[in-house]
Amino acid sequence: MVKECDKLISPREAIEMVQRCRKDRLPYVLDILRVAGYEFSAQEVGVSRAVKVSIEKMNELKRQERKHNWKESHDEAIVLLREAYLKGIKVTDINRLTGINRTVIYEYLKGERDVPLAYRERLIKTLRELLERREQIDG
Repeated sequence: MVKECDKLISPREAIEMVQRCRKDRLPYVLDILRVAGYEFSAQEVGVSRAVKVSIEKMNELKRQERKHNWKESHDEAIVLLREAYLKGIKVTDINRLTGINRTVIYEYLKGERDVPLAYRERLIKTLRELLERREQIDG
């Protein structure tokens, strides 16, 4: 029987956990923390150069893996989701702004699920605004 935790792991505790982790176990710890909702850049964690490269490679491999599973479509919402993802906008942020579950968004991108029109319109509006802001910041 699994015992429930008394409290959630704070971001500071998660970072300390990664910093103390042995290099060979780091990918596993990062995966567990990612499932718990934490995503770290190498700068946030403040770990050695070798580990930073490992974290960055692992994050890039996950991004590539996700992209290969997406369906090809001319649906405006999917096109905007892909563009946002490639520009570094996280699905977690899209989830917070739209209220659409991350799993639903990923399943929609893969073509496994359809999103009702009202949600799709909210998604499109939010993505346009995010991409506009991103362009203003970048350019």
